[in-house]
Amino acid sequence: MAERTDRRLLSAGVIILTVAALTFGAIGLITSDNAWYGAAISAIVAAGVPAVQLLVAKPRLELAVGWAALVIAVSQGIVNVPEARPLSGVSLVVLGVAAATFLHRRLQLIAGGVWAVALVGLSVWWDPDGGLAFGLGLAGGLVFMLWIQLELQAAYRRSQRARLRSDALVSRSLVPILDFDFSPIAPELAELHSRHGDLEVALRSDRDLLDDLFSRVRVRDMNAAAEADLAANGVEFPAPAWTGVHPSNRDAGSSWLAAIGRGERQWDGVIWLSGPGEVGAWYRVRHIIPDDETRDLSRTIVTGMNITELKEAQARLSTLDQAKNEFIATIAHEMRNPLAGVVGFSSELSNNLDLYEPEVIREMATLINRQSAEISYILDDLMAAASAEMAALKIVREPFDVGLLVRGVVETTGSKLEASDATGTYAVADPVRTRQIIRNLVTNADRYGGPNRRIEVTSVGRRLRISVIDDGPGLTDERVAQIFGSFGHVASSGVEGSMGLGLNVSRMLADLMGTKLVYERFGSETHFSIDLDLADVSDVASGDA
Repeated sequence: MAERTDRRLLSAGVIILTVAALTFGAIGLITSDNAWYGAAISAIVAAGVPAVQLLVAKPRLELAVGWAALVIAVSQGIVNVPEARPLSGVSLVVLGVAAATFLHRRLQLIAGGVWAVALVGLSVWWDPDGGLAFGLGLAGGLVFMLWIQLELQAAYRRSQRARLRSDALVSRSLVPILDFDFSPIAPELAELHSRHGDLEVALRSDRDLLDDLFSRVRVRDMNAAAEADLAANGVEFPAPAWTGVHPSNRDAGSSWLAAIGRGERQWDGVIWLSGPGEVGAWYRVRHIIPDDETRDLSRTIVTGMNITELKEAQARLSTLDQAKNEFIATIAHEMRNPLAGVVGFSSELSNNLDLYEPEVIREMATLINRQSAEISYILDDLMAAASAEMAALKIVREPFDVGLLVRGVVETTGSKLEASDATGTYAVADPVRTRQIIRNLVTNADRYGGPNRRIEVTSVGRRLRISVIDDGPGLTDERVAQIFGSFGHVASSGVEGSMGLGLNVSRMLADLMGTKLVYERFGSETHFSIDLDLADVSDVASGDA
């Protein structure tokens, strides 16, 4: 800001001195008085130093003003032009102000007062008749110019303080702030913008060009918040680290560079900043080009907000939404077949009851009952899953006859599984949830198991193991994780379909009862097993009572 002000003042001084030189030269030409030519030459010489500073050097206002004042004062002492006497007085004033520039503010005021008194005294001494008015005029001019000088210095100090405050705010800000240098690619972006109707589309379609442009962008500086945040996410600067592994950066990067190529002072977007490997973070960034006149692309302020947690939350919400859709599809798949059977057979009986023999009617009614039971089982699984999620599922522990429970499951499901006779063998667990687990395992074996299926009840120490076994093909570890996960899907034995909620709910119920539902492969056989506590005689007696 101070340098720009100095340039403007020097430019105005050069213009004034040039106009004065032309005026003096014209007067000399008209009057044929060589003294006016001398005044014109002195004005040109006085304008020389500020002109050179404007062209090739850093402007220094005090040097230019001091030189001009000295040249004019000396020249006015050499050439005797009475009409130019005020100019010599003004030159002395300017010389005094230039000298006061190097003094402290208080000393400037004292020096200005001394100069004013001295000018009045010298004027009266030089011309006792008209010197007082001339001296007072010079003193007034001195005070006015000194006031201008002090105001310029105060403005410069205010700008310096404002810059220091701005730097302090940036350095202490909790928001990551970086200083990007886009100047190395600015000419190329301008050329690309002039050649392409839509620069963003052109950059998006040429990944190599986009990478090359960003590889030449550098980070000049960053505040402590940016340094700490980027380091915590493994991002290192000044090496460019914008690309990463996320293809969405192609769109964001193209939009960013296109905005700079179009001359926009501000851009907002989301980019992935990556470090070595696949570490990195998502940032919402905004760039601001501070100077609206010169568009200094070497100092582009970029603020960033780490939104990695927000992006991860959005990803989790997307996963939940997908799970919801899978849940709906699973329930529709599970209930479609039994509902179709119930609707079909009941409609047939309702419309054509008189056409069927009693045995056929009985068989249809049995199928309707079985399919309705299947729907009831699905609803049981849904209610169990919902209750477990809400921690509202109650588990009881009481003795029950395992053999009777297993035989009842096989009969109600209509399964052809062979069941070992375990009648009279008691376990302590929740009989309702155990029946639900066994029923789901039997249904799974009937749907997806091999042709040979059975249920075994064996003792393992002080525990009782119930295993549903089939000779179907085994499952990989990935498939095992799928079938025990929510809404897992798997194809087995050439049968495509959903494993549904059954196995997931069964494992959850086993966990609630303090046991485990385990998948194991022994030779050519698949075993789904749970272990229950054996009941003591006292437990059985109290249960019977």
